[in-house]
Amino acid sequence: MASQITITLPEPLAQEARAQGLLQQPAIEQLLKRELVRKSFERLADLRKLPGAAPGEAEIQQEIAAVRNERRK
Repeated sequence: MASQITITLPEPLAQEARAQGLLQQPAIEQLLKRELVRKSFERLADLRKLPGAAPGEAEIQQEIAAVRNERRK
């Protein structure tokens, strides 16, 4: 299943992104996947900053599984 999206960008940004091939579906997909992975690691880092116990192995494995599932899509 696929979703279609429409975005509005400032023209200079759109021109530069288009010139570098970043507005093509494979490039956008790769950018989004990388951002999802980055956000997952960011959430783990935020958890480590919280007072109390550090995330256990189960929580870490759950985040890793979530990232892997996103990559498979």
